[in-house]
Amino acid sequence: MVSRLSKKKEATYDFLAFIANKKNAFLTARMAGLESSQAMKYEYFPPIGTGSIVEWENQGWDKADATSFLQAYYENLTLPEQQLYLRIPGAAEYWHELDVRVSSVLAGQKTPKAALDDIYQAWEQITERYGRENQKRLYIESYAY
Repeated sequence: MVSRLSKKKEATYDFLAFIANKKNAFLTARMAGLESSQAMKYEYFPPIGTGSIVEWENQGWDKADATSFLQAYYENLTLPEQQLYLRIPGAAEYWHELDVRVSSVLAGQKTPKAALDDIYQAWEQITERYGRENQKRLYIESYAY
């Protein structure tokens, strides 16, 4: 997907096409995780895709690990509920605050309620810094609602 606001649509498309070709997509999938290439069908093993365990083994992957990794990733991508990418200024800041607070709960340092209260406060500060109305407008525009 190329943003309609992009100033370099053709260059962006060319880059995405380059990354998505089978050789490059496989390289990024095995080295950086499938999220880097959005998991093309040919990376999965049959019956889901046309990938080959030999390709993964040739790159040093254990057969069971590669199979488990690809199956788990595919199951996540096919869940009925999906989290949309946040495409507004400060997106990384929002996710950072969420990650830190969830980690504090998982580590037993905070209660879920306290962490949610902290997330609310942090997100409010981020939103105010970028401008609430601007964030709303950009969020709506980013999903073309």
